[in-house]
Amino acid sequence: MDRPATAVRFEEATGVIDAFYADGGRCLYHKGGEPFLWYDDSHSMEDIVLYARQKGYYAVIIYTNATKKLESSADTLFESVDGPADIYDHLRGKSFDRIITNIATSDHPSIYISKIWGASKNDPWPGKVVL
Repeated sequence: MDRPATAVRFEEATGVIDAFYADGGRCLYHKGGEPFLWYDDSHSMEDIVLYARQKGYYAVIIYTNATKKLESSADTLFESVDGPADIYDHLRGKSFDRIITNIATSDHPSIYISKIWGASKNDPWPGKVVL
């Protein structure tokens, strides 16, 4: 994807991580926009996850829209789904099928899905934990 680098540099991000750790933070949550789109030169979100883990954080959690493949060493990935395909695509753009595929094909051991509609026999995530 060709786009300008983020306004938050790697050194700034690690500085915030260091400060939060010094203040007693031990669980780090990444959210806002799509964290997996973040990069700075040769650094990606995975570098942030690895840095936090090396720092000593107990857990690193990423809130994602799952439009990118779910490949991360973060402890947990959270995805929120705003309804079945027609509603989701209306609210977020035509991406429901892509997120379903990314969730279903991910080998990540800890994906939590918050879905905002009742369970049905057509549940697209059999065997996945759904909150």
